[in-house]
Amino acid sequence: MTARVKEHGIRAAEGFVFRTPLLPMTTLVDWAAAGDAEAVRAFAMALVDRPEVREALFVASPSLASAIPSWRDVPTSAAGQRVEHSVVKYLARMMGRATPFGLFAGVSTGTLARDTRLTLGARSEYRRRTRLDNDYLFLLVARLAEQPDVRTKLRFRPSSSIYRVAGQLRYAEARLAGTERSYHLVSVTLTPYLEATLVRAASGATVEELAAPLVGSDISIEEARGYIDELIGAQILIPDLGIYITGPEPIDGLLLQLAADGLEAPRPILASVRAQITAIDSAGLGNPPELYREIASALEPLPAKVDLSRLFQVDMVKPAAATLGTRVASELANTAAQLSRIRRVRGSFDDFKRAFRDRWEDRAVPLAEVLDEESGIGFEAARGPGAEGSPLLAGLPFSPAPPDGRAPWSVLEGHLLARLARALANGDDEIVLAETDLEAMKLPTAATFPDAFSIVARIAGTPDEVARGEVAVLFESMSGPSGARILGRFCHASPEIEAMVRTHHAAEEALRPGAVFAEIVHLNEGRIGNILCRPVLRAHEIVYLGVSGAPLAQQIGIDDLEVSVRGDRIVLTSRRLDREVVPRLTTAHNFRLRSLGVYRFLCALASQDVDLVGWTWGVLGSAPFLPRVRLGKVIVARATWNLDKHDLEPITVAVRAASKDVAKRDGVAAAVAALRQRRKLPRLLVIAAGDNELPIDLDNPLLAAAFADELSGADHVEITEMFPAPDRTVVEGPEGAFANEIVVMFTRQREPDRPIAPRFAPSRAPTSRRELGPGSDWLYAKIYCGESTADRVLHEAIGPLAREATARGDIDRWFFIRYGDPDPHLRVRFRGDPETLCSGVLPALERALAPLATAGAVRKLVLDTYVRELERYGGDRGIELVEALFWRDSEAVLGIIDLLDGDAGATARWKLCVRGIDSLLDALGLDAAAREKVCSEGRESIGRELRADTLLWSKIGEKFTKERADLELMFDRDPARDAGHDYLQGFEILARRDVEIAKIGDELRARDAAGELTPKLADMAWSLVHMHANRLLHASQRAQEMVLYDFVRRLHAARRARQGQSTRKPAT
Repeated sequence: MTARVKEHGIRAAEGFVFRTPLLPMTTLVDWAAAGDAEAVRAFAMALVDRPEVREALFVASPSLASAIPSWRDVPTSAAGQRVEHSVVKYLARMMGRATPFGLFAGVSTGTLARDTRLTLGARSEYRRRTRLDNDYLFLLVARLAEQPDVRTKLRFRPSSSIYRVAGQLRYAEARLAGTERSYHLVSVTLTPYLEATLVRAASGATVEELAAPLVGSDISIEEARGYIDELIGAQILIPDLGIYITGPEPIDGLLLQLAADGLEAPRPILASVRAQITAIDSAGLGNPPELYREIASALEPLPAKVDLSRLFQVDMVKPAAATLGTRVASELANTAAQLSRIRRVRGSFDDFKRAFRDRWEDRAVPLAEVLDEESGIGFEAARGPGAEGSPLLAGLPFSPAPPDGRAPWSVLEGHLLARLARALANGDDEIVLAETDLEAMKLPTAATFPDAFSIVARIAGTPDEVARGEVAVLFESMSGPSGARILGRFCHASPEIEAMVRTHHAAEEALRPGAVFAEIVHLNEGRIGNILCRPVLRAHEIVYLGVSGAPLAQQIGIDDLEVSVRGDRIVLTSRRLDREVVPRLTTAHNFRLRSLGVYRFLCALASQDVDLVGWTWGVLGSAPFLPRVRLGKVIVARATWNLDKHDLEPITVAVRAASKDVAKRDGVAAAVAALRQRRKLPRLLVIAAGDNELPIDLDNPLLAAAFADELSGADHVEITEMFPAPDRTVVEGPEGAFANEIVVMFTRQREPDRPIAPRFAPSRAPTSRRELGPGSDWLYAKIYCGESTADRVLHEAIGPLAREATARGDIDRWFFIRYGDPDPHLRVRFRGDPETLCSGVLPALERALAPLATAGAVRKLVLDTYVRELERYGGDRGIELVEALFWRDSEAVLGIIDLLDGDAGATARWKLCVRGIDSLLDALGLDAAAREKVCSEGRESIGRELRADTLLWSKIGEKFTKERADLELMFDRDPARDAGHDYLQGFEILARRDVEIAKIGDELRARDAAGELTPKLADMAWSLVHMHANRLLHASQRAQEMVLYDFVRRLHAARRARQGQSTRKPAT
C-alpha cells in the first residue's frame, strides 16, 4: 500500500530501501562479554577466521589481511598492536555501521505496510556484485589507446567539452598526477584544417579516415597522420573506447567496444576475468583471497599497472521480507515539514543571475559561453585550490572552503542557547521541542520541497514496541532532487532498487510534463566512477566528458544547451529538442569538490529554488555537550560530546608512551577510563566524522585501545550516542539483530506544471600623493579578462605598449598586478607626463586591446583612481621606491611570461618563482635568516587562511622531497650549474631584475636606518615578494604562494643544517 501525508502534500513511495552491516549488532555486546583482553582478542581472532569476515577484510584492505598472521603470532608487539587496532575498527564497523562499504554492509528492499517487520534472509542467501575498480579500467583504456596497433583501429570523435568562444576553440584537458586526474581549460586557434577535421570526426572516424582528406600538394600522408595524432594527444579528439558511466556494467561495455572495433588482444583476458568474477559472485560470501589474486595475476599481461588494493569494488544485497509501517513514513514527512519551519538549506544562484542579467539581460545564451571562466561569467570556483589543474598543487589535499565565512547568529540560535542552558543546568540529556519552540524560531517564509526527495533515518525499539508500532525514529538527512540520488550506484546490483528508482523518476517527471529530464553523464576521475556507474535511468542524458549508454539521439551535448534567466529562475533549454531541460544526477557524488564549472553548474541547477532540511546546532555545535533533540516522537539529533585538545592530550601522551614502552600500555586504559568518567561518556558510543562512523564499546579492552588510538594526536573529536542500541535493534535475521538505516523516497502531490515555452576622454579628478586619478601623472587601467587570458593580454598588448612607451619617453615607469575581486582583471599603472598619458598612452592602450576585445578575450577597459597603499609600502618616503621596484619586477615577469609555453611553462612558472622570491629578498639586503623568517611567516599566514592541516603539510613535504634536486638548483643561483639549463633565459631575466632592485634596496635600507619608513623594510618585505608571486602565478595564487614559501623555508633550513648552524628538522 502507499503512505500518504495529505496535510503536507507529500506521498511516500511504495518501496523503500534499508541498509544493514554484515554482522549482527548483538555481536558487539557478545564480544565485550567474552572477558579480559586475551579473551576478547581470541573472540576477534575467531571472527577473523570466519570466511565471510576474512573476505570482507581482504576486499577492504589486502595489505591488512596479509598482516593478520603476524598479529596472530605476536599480538602484543608494537607491529601486532598496529594491526590489531585496524582489525578491531573494521570488525566494529561490520557490526555497527550500516553505510555500504564493500562487504561490510549491504542493501535490502521492502514495501510500506501497516506494521514494521524487517526480517533478513540467511547469510547464505546474500547476493553480491563484484566488478573491477573503475580506476583500473580507466587506466587500462588510456594505455590501450596509446598503443599504435590499437589506435589505428579506434574511431575518434571531438571531445564532448569542446566549445567556441572569443575566436578560439576551448575544451577541458585531463591531466594525471600519479593516479589522480584533474581537468584544466585549454584554448587553441581554430584553423581551417582543425575545423574540417572536427566535422569529419563528428560521427566517429579512424585516424586514416581523418588523415586522408588532409593530404595535398604540400602535405604528405605521414604529416597528416602526425597532425591527427597531435589532436588525439591534445585530447581534442577522443577515442570511442571508454568506460560507460551509464548503461552496461563497465567491463561489459568495454568488451562490447573492443569487439566493435575489432580489437582482439585484450578481449580473451577480460572475458576470462569477467567469468572469474561471476564465479566469485555465484559462490556467495566467504571466497578465499587466492581467487582475487588469481584475477590480479591474469590481468598482468595487459598494459595497465595492477594494484591489488585498488582493483575490486563490491556491493552486497541482502534478500529480506520487510515492511515499514506507514506511521514511520508519515512521521518522517511530518518531521521534515516541521524542521523546514526553523532551518533549511537552499543553494543560492543570486550572484549568477545578477551577473547574467548585467551581461545578457533576457537573452538565451549558449551554456559554454556563459560558463567560460575566461570570457563568460563562470560558476562558483571549484572548492579547494588547484581545481584548474596547477602542476604545483596537483595531489595536495587542500580543505574545501566553507560555504559561508561565518555562521550567522539568528533568532533560532538565541532560542536554542536558552534551551541548551536550561538542559545543562538541569542535567537533562534530551531536549524536546514543542510547538511553542517552533513558533519562537520559525522563519518568515514557507519552504519549497523538491518534487522528489528522500529521507534517511534509523529506527529502534524493543520487540514489544515494534509489535505496538511504537518504534523510535532518528531523522538523519534529506536529499534531492531526486530521491534516488543515494540509490543509483546500487541499481546494477539490485533489480529491485532499479525498479524503485524508475518508478520514482516517473512520478517526478509527471509533475513537469513539458520538460526533458536528463541524467548528467560525467567522469571527473577514475575512482569516482565506482559510485557514478549506473544503468540508463532516464530517456535523455547530458553528456560531458563521460561515456553514455543512451542512444545517440537521446544524448544532449553541451553545445546544444542554452541558458536564460526568466523572472527569478534560470532556464536551461535544448535548441535541438526545443524544450526546457532539467538536469539530474542519480548518484551521491560531491560535485562541488575539484570539478569543472559546467558539471558543477548542471548538478547545482537540479536544486534550484528548493529547500532541504536537517538538524544543525549552528554556532552552538562546538559546545562540550549537546543533548539529544527530539521533535515530537522523532529524534533529530543524537546526544553529542565534543572533545577538545584538553580532553585529548592525556590520551595522546598515554598512547605515545605505550608505543615506546610495552609496560606502559596500562596507562592507555587508565587514560580512557579517566576521560570516560570526566566527560560522562556512555559505554556504547560512536566516533563521528561525517557519515564515517566508528562504533565503540568501552567495556571491550581492544575497542577501548582502538578508541584511544583514534583519538591520539587529534585536536577535536566528535562523539555521539549509539543509535540504535544493541538491545533495541529492529532488523532481525537468522544470525541475530542488526543495526539499520532506512531510505524512504517521497514525491510532492500537486498539479503538474504548464510547459515553459522555450526561446531560444576621461574626466579629471582631484589628485594628491595618496589619490592619483585620471589626468594625473599616473594612468590606471583595469582590464577585465580571464585568469589565463591575462597572460595573453600581457604578452600581446601590455608588454609591447610598455616597451615602446618607455623607449619614446612617454612613461618613465609602469607596473601591473593581477586581481580577482569581484571579477578577474589586470590592474596596470603607467607614470608619465599627464598630457602625454591622455593623448598618447591611453589611445595606444585602447588600440592594443582592440583585437583582444573583438575576439572576446577582453571584456572591458575601466579607468580608475590609483590610491597608493602608503601604510603598506613605507609611507611617503617609501612608496616611490616601491613603485620603482614594482616596475623592475613587472618587466622581469613580463619577460618570463613571454618564454612560457604549455605544460612545461606551467612548471617553469612556479619553479622560477621559487628563485624569484628568494633572490628578490636577497637583493633587498635581507640575510639568510631574515629571508627564512619572511617565508616562514608567509607560510603560516596563508596556511591559516586556507585551513592547512597536518596532512596537507605532510603532502607538501613529500612534494618537496620529490622536487628537491631541482629546487636546490633554483635556490643556489650557481652560474656554473645554471649554464645550459632549460630555464637559463629566466634565470638571466631575474638576475638583471635583481641588479636594479639591489640599487633600490640600498636606498630603502638607508631610509629604513634613518627611521623614515613606516612600516620598516623587514615588515614590508613579505608584501614585496607577495606581489612578485601575484604577477608570476596566474591561478590559485594564494595556495601556490603558500607552498612556495614552504619550499624556500625548507631550503634555508636544509642549508643551515649542512652548514652546521642547526640540526632542527623543518616542521611539517
